[in-house]
Amino acid sequence: MVWTKRIDFTLWPVGQGLFTHADIWVGGKSFRVVYDCGTYSSRQVVGPSFFAPLANKDVDLLVISHFHWDHISRIPELLDAVGTKKVKEVWIPYLSPEQRLLFAVSTAMEGTETDESASRVNEITRMAGMGREWFEERGCVVREFGAPDDPFAGEGPPGEEGPRNEEGIPEREDEGRDSDPPAELSLTVPHRLDGAFSRGSAFRAYQSRLDARPASGRIESPVRLLTWIRPIDSSRTEKLANELQNLLSVKDVDPRTLSAIAQAVRDQATRGDLRNLYESLSPDLNSGSLFLLAQPTIRPRQPVRFCASVRGLPHWWDNDYYPYPPAVLWTGDATAEVLDELLADTSAPSPLREQMRSILVHQVPHHGAAACLSQQWIDTVVERRAPHSSVISAGRSSRYLHPSPEAVWRYHAAVVCEGSPPFETSLTWR
Repeated sequence: MVWTKRIDFTLWPVGQGLFTHADIWVGGKSFRVVYDCGTYSSRQVVGPSFFAPLANKDVDLLVISHFHWDHISRIPELLDAVGTKKVKEVWIPYLSPEQRLLFAVSTAMEGTETDESASRVNEITRMAGMGREWFEERGCVVREFGAPDDPFAGEGPPGEEGPRNEEGIPEREDEGRDSDPPAELSLTVPHRLDGAFSRGSAFRAYQSRLDARPASGRIESPVRLLTWIRPIDSSRTEKLANELQNLLSVKDVDPRTLSAIAQAVRDQATRGDLRNLYESLSPDLNSGSLFLLAQPTIRPRQPVRFCASVRGLPHWWDNDYYPYPPAVLWTGDATAEVLDELLADTSAPSPLREQMRSILVHQVPHHGAAACLSQQWIDTVVERRAPHSSVISAGRSSRYLHPSPEAVWRYHAAVVCEGSPPFETSLTWR
């Protein structure tokens, strides 16, 4: 029996923010990934109907690139829309106590510039400051990436012992073959890819696989998820946190003090010293965005046929034309410096290098900001033979002037903003 394997990618028009989800279909079973869920301004109405496609269905994996208001402010609505179901697993970047304070203040600062109520700003500030604990209170399994004592170092998913391919990834005898339709889909525990970057690199990379478990008992992994992050520089954020603590008269990040932080920000939002410090936070906090890449898993030299519906136009090709499986890439608010450093690290043979050259759908970093333009990144990720689409999530009247016209032109990007239809792309293979 031939399985239908498909990834449906959707980016929603949330204004100056980001909310995307991907449904991975294998033999009639689906696995839902949500990457960020926020919008900058409450003037963009995001009511229950907006979350209708997600209503009363499990979100199997929620990935948060970083804890800025425009990337997390609608997560409470997402949890409400899921209803009796739940968000099963959450992936977040690791943050030190000082960095959690910075994100809490940054989130409260952005919240004061919207029409949101004080209680709502307090709740999103709690989420940014508590991180892992906020989601665990709601019954989610939380995994943090980039911690100094990496919990995934040296680990591998159960049952992956045995021969490894040229990328150092364990191979399975049944991998890439079609068998009985799966009875369930489940995600393996992420494990560290120690050879993904050059020696001494600041980046860390991880892999997890989506397992399909047929009734016959043979396990196949039709899709893998690659995650990587460049942890935020702690020396600079410690200095900034000390300055903020002095300005706001707070000693640490504690759930009991986060509402006080939000109130202190509201009281002092017009002060020049706080405003200047807030503006200096952005490059540091954006540099820690969690990347995510979803890609079909196929055996080398195995004939595979792909079909992508990009902007409503179908494109067929096989892996002789496109030797590496096409992928969907999310980049959060990564800066140009991070993109250039990432490509410098992946210039040597590594599990990430070719994946970066086989992107089908690409979420343009940082809403198409001019400061995040990288010619090397464009040459590597965008200029491909197979059908490719870049997409930017931005607001119609963004005070940050996103997106940059140059970014739209150089990325050949579609722009999704208030009032526009969602951006949808589908990849099917067998």
